[in-house]
Amino acid sequence: EYSEGLLARQALPLTSQDRFDSRPSWMVGTPQLLTPDDTSPFYELAPIPPGEMQYAVDTPSFRAPAVPHVASVADFLLVRSPTGQLSLRELTGCVAVGQQHPSVPIWPPMSPEALAYERLRFKAHVVRLLRGRMDKPNVKAGKAVASVSLGELLAAFDGMSIATPEIVMRMLREDCGCVQLPDKLEHWVLPPGGKLPPETDLRKEVRLTTTTGVEQ
Repeated sequence: EYSEGLLARQALPLTSQDRFDSRPSWMVGTPQLLTPDDTSPFYELAPIPPGEMQYAVDTPSFRAPAVPHVASVADFLLVRSPTGQLSLRELTGCVAVGQQHPSVPIWPPMSPEALAYERLRFKAHVVRLLRGRMDKPNVKAGKAVASVSLGELLAAFDGMSIATPEIVMRMLREDCGCVQLPDKLEHWVLPPGGKLPPETDLRKEVRLTTTTGVEQ
């Protein structure tokens, strides 16, 4: 899902680069000449001996060595647009990508940066759940209220450091501005007069590049 999102945005193109001074005709990209004093662009993952050449795939989140792959005539590429529309494309060229070297910082678990990201991701998840449930006919008619439950949020973030009842309830209050239903304490709602942040604000707080770097 994150790879699809990464490739679907024009601001984050997938490019290939040839890190050698000569190349076969099938290779595309920008050659980069390495001097004897240069280190490998892949560091310890794939050293390049003197006189050798290596094809590479570069994205904003990783760099990786690659080799040509001959696709079957029956293979095709399934493309999903940013609006969710699916289409098929012919495979005119294909490469197999090796182990990736990250181009963005990788935060250790439980670090302040990782915890801050998890809180923002939690907030975006809750806001989108509530916004979607507010559009239901019975909620619009005033016969029900849009709510999220403690159990569903713990299940959605299972395995993450924030997935404890105490932390989730605190984030619901402090980050999402929600309150508990008096008759259903496990369910949380937006209080009267409360407003959900717009989608544009959520996308600014939880950027695709950050999500890709953290969760790839």
